[in-house]
Amino acid sequence: MDESSAPTDVPARVTWRDREWTRTARRRYDPETSADLSNVIAATIADANDVVPSGLPGAPLYECVDIDAVTRFVENNENPGAGHRDSVRFGRDGSLVEVRTDGWVSVFSPTDDAG
Repeated sequence: MDESSAPTDVPARVTWRDREWTRTARRRYDPETSADLSNVIAATIADANDVVPSGLPGAPLYECVDIDAVTRFVENNENPGAGHRDSVRFGRDGSLVEVRTDGWVSVFSPTDDAG
């Protein structure tokens, strides 16, 4: 994927639930041109796992997150402003998925094997 338009304020490493995570994949969701957000999330998870989206192991997205709520969050909060969240994070089969209001979907893996 072309990373030239990737945001510079998204770190390659994040802390979530007292663990360190490293970004392994990201894609951009654009409601005007992209497939629906769930397909972009699935494709990003597939990229991180080096598989095709139809070959994703584990729980379906709808068991991990309310995808309709995440879609509304992204589509209604393009410029969240001070005091408002600009991303949603959720876990899926050992990975961290982050969806930002600017449309960037990132998948992170834990930097260690600690549970």
